[in-house]
Amino acid sequence: MPSFPSRPLVRPRDDGLQLSYQLPHRVHTAKGYPLLAPNGSSIIVYGYETGLKVVWRGGRPFSNEKPSAPKVDRPRKASNANEDAVMIIDSDDESTAETQHTQQDEEPDYQFEEDESEVDPVHPYEDVLRQIDVPLGSRVLELAVPRILPETARSSLDPFPPILTKDIIVAAVCADYSTRIVTLPLLPPHPTQSEFGIQVVSISGGVSHQETPRGVSATFTYQESDQQDQDSSRNQGASRSSTGRWDLLVATHSAESSGLLIIHRIPITEEETASGTAYLLCDDEIETRRRYLPAPAVNVSFNPSGYPAPRHSTLLVAFHSGCVKIYSCFSVKPLKASRRSSAPQSDYETSETEGRWLISLYPGFEQSASGLARRKTIINAEWVLGGRAILVLTSDGEWGVWDIEGAGPGTIKGPLQRQSSVQGVTGGSLTAFSVSGRILSPLPGASRSEMSGPAFEQRPKFAPLTPSTKRLR
Repeated sequence: MPSFPSRPLVRPRDDGLQLSYQLPHRVHTAKGYPLLAPNGSSIIVYGYETGLKVVWRGGRPFSNEKPSAPKVDRPRKASNANEDAVMIIDSDDESTAETQHTQQDEEPDYQFEEDESEVDPVHPYEDVLRQIDVPLGSRVLELAVPRILPETARSSLDPFPPILTKDIIVAAVCADYSTRIVTLPLLPPHPTQSEFGIQVVSISGGVSHQETPRGVSATFTYQESDQQDQDSSRNQGASRSSTGRWDLLVATHSAESSGLLIIHRIPITEEETASGTAYLLCDDEIETRRRYLPAPAVNVSFNPSGYPAPRHSTLLVAFHSGCVKIYSCFSVKPLKASRRSSAPQSDYETSETEGRWLISLYPGFEQSASGLARRKTIINAEWVLGGRAILVLTSDGEWGVWDIEGAGPGTIKGPLQRQSSVQGVTGGSLTAFSVSGRILSPLPGASRSEMSGPAFEQRPKFAPLTPSTKRLR
């Protein structure tokens, strides 16, 4: 397959260097993986005509030393005078054969250098350490990687999917209408290795789209043990810790019918091997949920918050017609609590598998060329402030932030925190921005009629919070 070039075209910029790689094929989508490899390499994943390419850049290079292998004690030669020597030799031969079989099952342990290689002043950038191809047999249109905080930014006490400590997980939608989930080791494979440990789960047919998918997003959730099992264990007086499993949530959307949203829940299983615990995606127990949309979506995005935050499974769905909706994959329903119980009602709430729409947000209006008012077209929308607010960009160059949880200064809890009095988000057909601004140049996606409208303002709508402007609030 085509190789990733090792020498880029370097262009100096005010903020650093711009590296351009001339590739022998067309790239349809690319993502930077949020986690570093154990050797410190950064990971880039991109999709092209026939599959995926995974590139490891920088980090500690491979050591020139030979891979270490477990030592095997050779059988000692027996004396000719010993009549039991034949039995001893037979026993040694059997143990030697078992040891050789074990050696074949175990992969050699490749080592890395202790320090990263120095940067060449002539070529002041990181070299490509390793690259592999993942053939999928179809054109990759969009990619999604889990939105995980780096190790330095998250707490060791927070729940973390153990599969991410060893594997790379990438979700891709292809031109054959299928959704592919690819896992491969996080550690770059040695150039002498022929097996990479790649797993590809394909979702197609009746549980997938019947038109070309337009986007994909992925996140992790945790499924705890059944509540009934926990109640029975309490009645029996058993003191065991709650068990559960991690699942992967993958959301895709297309323009099928009026618009279709499909959410897959893929279980992650553990298997004990000679080299340790292996994590596999279970393709036999995939749960699929379909939701028809009022219009084709522009993009979908899972909340970046991790489990056990209640918002970790909420999905942002943006529409080109001028609307942003938030969908909860697991709706919360209260259980009937006993009248004698003194515990708060929130302690009895459990998440159900049936999802529901939480809120709809609408930008402002603009005047068209015919003089009629119309809703502003949404170019894109994304989560910000750790998933507590939404940043939206419209076609006329305006951007704004919807503070849906009251995360900003001077606000209270928003509508997703069950507050009837909302200061962060107000309005019915028009949702006011908590903060907004304007881009001073037309966007590439704007039409000619939009560009021929009123000129852009030369300054944003908000004033910076400085000592001289505090009195203007």
